[in-house]
Amino acid sequence: MFSTFLSQGVEGVDEAPGKKVLKVIHFDSAPPDVQEGCYSLRAEEWNKFVQFAAAIPLTGQEKEILLAEGHTVVPSKWVDTDKAEHRKGSPDYAPVWKSRLVSCGNFGNHRGVVQ
Repeated sequence: MFSTFLSQGVEGVDEAPGKKVLKVIHFDSAPPDVQEGCYSLRAEEWNKFVQFAAAIPLTGQEKEILLAEGHTVVPSKWVDTDKAEHRKGSPDYAPVWKSRLVSCGNFGNHRGVVQ
């Protein structure tokens, strides 16, 4: 049974035209202007979560109650990219940063899931 994930393309298999994988910006080692741009986009993204009640900040006591009921904590992280990275080095290059808050699904509870 072939059950592995290939992160690289397979030789002889063409990628879909127009599809480009964006490189993730390493925030901690990025220049200050890139960090500043990502901070503003992160604030916008977080406001969307708040606006649609997709995230509810918990107090320590609320968290302890939920954990006692059997809920698990699934960590999240920010993923920052430059959508215009493919134009880097050309005279018309201007960065178009994008920040998204994603859950780290590899920490989730997968009991009962058919594999």
